Formats: sequence, C-alpha cells, structure tokens
Amino acid sequence: MSQTGIDNTEHEALFKSAFSHTKNNNMDELKNMLDISQLCEITGWKRGYVYNLISQGRITHYKPFGKKVYFKKEDLESLMDMTPILSVEDAANNVAKRISKKI
Repeated sequence: MSQTGIDNTEHEALFKSAFSHTKNNNMDELKNMLDISQLCEITGWKRGYVYNLISQGRITHYKPFGKKVYFKKEDLESLMDMTPILSVEDAANNVAKRISKKI
C-alpha cells in the first residue's frame, strides 16, 4: 500500500480512468475541428479566400503546432449566423414594426 492507503493496482486503475476521461474530451474536441481543406469543401470557399480572411482577422483559427490551420465548427457557425441577409418580405416587416413603434 502507498501513503494514500490505496494499493498500486487501485492507483493504476484510478490513473487510467482519469486519463481516459481526458483523452475522450480531447477526442471530442478534435471532432469539432476542421482543417482548411474540410472548411473549403463545406463552404465552397477557395483556399486563397480563407487565407485572406485569416490575414484580415475576420475568421477565428487555431495553429496548435505553428503550421497547419484549424477551425472550430462552433466558431464557423457563429460566423455564418452573424450577417443574415433578410428577404424583401422580412425587411418590409422590420420597417413596418419600426414605423409602428414611432407612432
């Protein structure tokens, strides 16, 4: 038994379960990441356009090893939701609401 009162096999089992939990969280995190090729395939954007967005600071990206660029799916979903283009009907309804509030 060790100083903690847990024998070595119990200690190893606890360590492995804690490590596997961390490993699973990291794997889940990686599943939510895209590389630039995957981003281009999903969005239909060209690589050059994506690199322009990166250099202009308009798209959140990650470079964990300093070279390859990754993107979180949730960041891209937020980006896509930021600038909706309203239909003519929705825009007219918004204008009507604003006018009715002023009256």
